[in-house]
Amino acid sequence: MHRVLFEKSDEWANDDAEQMLVALAEQLPLDIPPFLDCFNSRKGLERVLQDLYDAQGVIRSTPTFIILQDGRGATLRGA
Repeated sequence: MHRVLFEKSDEWANDDAEQMLVALAEQLPLDIPPFLDCFNSRKGLERVLQDLYDAQGVIRSTPTFIILQDGRGATLRGA
């Protein structure tokens, strides 16, 4: 699914993304009922929102990389 999302971003990155994402998933050898349970739950959305909130004030440009090592962190801005 990860590869398909990047390859076909022009197909699903629009106002009708939910239906298109499900259609893409159905084209893959996925177990669709668990996929739909996950997709329709708020758990994934809550995780993404938490990451967005955590990044506020830290991430000011893209790409930005967060490098963590030995309990320390640093940001690397730009390509």
